[in-house]
Amino acid sequence: MDRLSSLPGEVISHIISFLPVRQMIRTSILSTRWRYLFASTTGLTIDYDVDDWNIYSFGFNVNKVLLSRRSTTIEKFCLKLKITCCVDRSRVGHLTHFVDGWMCYPLSHDVQELELCLPEEIKFNHLPSTSMLFNCETLVSLKLKFVTLEVPDTIRMPKLKILHLEEIDFSYGKPVRWGWLFSGSSALEEMLVQCCKWGFTRQFSVSSPTLKRLILKRVICEELVIDAPSLVYFKHLDSAANYYSLLNLQSLVEAFIDIWPIKSTFCYKTAATDLLRGMSNVRSLHIGNMFTTASGLYNVPEFPNLTYLKINTSFSHDWHGILCRFPHLETLVIDLEPSSSEKHILPKRNPSYMLSHLKEIEICSFHGLKHELQLVEYFLKNARFIQNLTVNVGKQNRLSSRVTKALQKLARDSKKCNVMIV
Repeated sequence: MDRLSSLPGEVISHIISFLPVRQMIRTSILSTRWRYLFASTTGLTIDYDVDDWNIYSFGFNVNKVLLSRRSTTIEKFCLKLKITCCVDRSRVGHLTHFVDGWMCYPLSHDVQELELCLPEEIKFNHLPSTSMLFNCETLVSLKLKFVTLEVPDTIRMPKLKILHLEEIDFSYGKPVRWGWLFSGSSALEEMLVQCCKWGFTRQFSVSSPTLKRLILKRVICEELVIDAPSLVYFKHLDSAANYYSLLNLQSLVEAFIDIWPIKSTFCYKTAATDLLRGMSNVRSLHIGNMFTTASGLYNVPEFPNLTYLKINTSFSHDWHGILCRFPHLETLVIDLEPSSSEKHILPKRNPSYMLSHLKEIEICSFHGLKHELQLVEYFLKNARFIQNLTVNVGKQNRLSSRVTKALQKLARDSKKCNVMIV
């Protein structure tokens, strides 16, 4: 007897619940003991490419699986459909009815994790299951992608902790009332919003006392408002809003920021300053290349708690003006772009007082150019307590022996400093 068959039936059911529905059904022919195990799984995954020949057969087969289930609850339900180009569009309506029934099943069987990815031809905002979805009191995780959706007036998801909205089209219905979403999801801890479509939105507001992780990608709006006292991780990749209002982010530990201007440079720099000021309590900060290039790190506020900083840059910086804003910085990572040929602006006066906590420095995308060597020399001379300086040339590049020797010979203020080339 193989090891898998010797496991208890509940364990085998849990294992096969990770299989797509077709493969799950095929396990029933392995032995008489396995014949009905698929009917007692606590998870169900429907991942299928639909074509013109199998819409009905596939739909009825899934219905049979749902009707044959013995378990009264379903912990995880995943529905991912793709429509091939050869499908007769007049038959898509039949598939829509199938989808509505499939969605109603887990929502009426105490589903905890729900993942939905539908083709644009299926307008989910017209389905009765939409209201059930946003009023499911057992949902803990909800991940929606490529869905046309209208958020109902009433929302009640008291156990929801994870919400992912990727490329959702909200433009067919009423404007999204985000306040209702957060008030109806009182336990929300993680939220991802990416490339969603909702027409013109003046203000995008996130207000949640429980939210811990927030990722915003391509959330186009005039004003971004965040009030999240429990937030520990924030990632924002987007064209810049005109106004930023970040409130009560005293718990923020890590942030990744990269925004780019779509209007005047002055308005952008002011908005960028407001964004940084709102997260000035963060401990770890990653600033992307588009942000540094467009803003010039203009008027950077002080970050009294920051110990880790990574900057992606392709232009010259006033390092004195930047580093003095991070008085307790311990680790600095600078990712140089190969196209950069400008000299970095190095301070004339000794800045050792503001590098007194710096212990680790890594310089990535290093090509051995003259201004890059000057940057390394600057840090070695002035960071008196530095322990490691790593020069990362990348897998595709090699430094000449002349540049390697020049790096090793550079004078250093710290006797414990170890220069590594990787």
